[in-house]
Amino acid sequence: MQMLQTAAVSGEPFRPAPQPFARTTYHDHSPATSEQLAAAAQIFELGNRLRREALIEQRGRLIAAKAALVAPARAARAALHAVHEYGAVTAEHSGVSRLRQFAWLWWLNLRHNYNPRDVYRFQLFSRDRAMPIPLFLQWEQAALLYRTVILRTDRAAAEILADKRRFAGWCAEHGIPTAQNLMEFEDGRITRDFTRDASALHTDLFAKWGTKYGGDATERWLYHGDDSYVDDKQRAWTFAEITESLAERSREGVVLLQPRLVNHAALRPLSPKALSTIRVMTIQRPREAPRFLAAVLRMGTGDATADNFAQGGIASAIDADTGVIGDARRIDKQYRTHVYQTHPDTGVPFAGYRVPFWSESVRLALDAHARLGQIACVGWDVAVLEDGPVLIEGNWNPCTKLLQVATQVPLLTTEFADTYTAWLAEPECCVDDRWLVEQERWQPV
Repeated sequence: MQMLQTAAVSGEPFRPAPQPFARTTYHDHSPATSEQLAAAAQIFELGNRLRREALIEQRGRLIAAKAALVAPARAARAALHAVHEYGAVTAEHSGVSRLRQFAWLWWLNLRHNYNPRDVYRFQLFSRDRAMPIPLFLQWEQAALLYRTVILRTDRAAAEILADKRRFAGWCAEHGIPTAQNLMEFEDGRITRDFTRDASALHTDLFAKWGTKYGGDATERWLYHGDDSYVDDKQRAWTFAEITESLAERSREGVVLLQPRLVNHAALRPLSPKALSTIRVMTIQRPREAPRFLAAVLRMGTGDATADNFAQGGIASAIDADTGVIGDARRIDKQYRTHVYQTHPDTGVPFAGYRVPFWSESVRLALDAHARLGQIACVGWDVAVLEDGPVLIEGNWNPCTKLLQVATQVPLLTTEFADTYTAWLAEPECCVDDRWLVEQERWQPV
């Protein structure tokens, strides 16, 4: 699996990047270069600065100093709790003894403040995966990077991506194909209605949150004619009942109603019920064109209406040269990694399966990033329909778990780390510790 880089709109062919994105086993990582280790250390230190300043603000300098003395005991308690929760199933699943689990959990938490759940998620129970510094990026580290850079560079871009209503308008303005909004709901009522006549509603329907993440609370209805729809539980609905239900749900947040999109015929055996999306990660260094980093194909399982990991979905790394996928992976609630060579529902083998419109999907993501502005990283969700790819959404703070689990490659060994260290070196991104604390929980409005 190769990682590729290219200018967004230059029309040049894809070129292999210096660091390949390759599927590997748990104990088959190439040694990190000195440059990669330096970039990782800089990213870890940013988190350390935030934690130190936050502790000083909360408890004062004296208590913060004392906290260092009890850190070994605190790390031991966290390790014991994690082994109690996940140790037995991990020992059975991967052959790593509970004593060895405890040792690595204690050390990584004490030395690098590494979350015990991430130790299990990325199986950091060997030297090549954890020494001299763990190169799998944790969500807390990624979130700090995302906010630190976007807040000092182009927060307007994050605000477009965070609100799917604004995103749809932005795509329309730039001629970018995306999912159409039929109606928008907020505070218990319809706030916008884009349907010009009743015929626009004579189709299957799909509803989702407009400003939330994770794919939860998605719904779909199949159109049966004469203002009749049927949901996944075979319950009959009228359109008025659907809008009434969505209006009530919108008291908890913005809700969007859209036509239900259908996978390209070549993808339906891999995601027979949920819309399958390609997560395309693009990156951009200061004053440079966006580049392709990596991509995975997300596939739904069971009766889930979305393909997200959180909804039981599985994901496979995509070979950037060919668009061919490999084995799929998911992580269960006990943080065990499961590898699939065939789809768990349909039995279709993944080996040699080629994603349709692959090059067009990558170009679409790169073109959108180039039009968006100076944003260091975007995780694009691209759906491939019968007539080509469309953008479903873009994420200014893309999940790092998805990419690293599917590819088994640490993000801090890729151009992701180099991109963010380049941004952190920019004068506007050189921030003090107090500022880090103040912006930690910022969300786009």
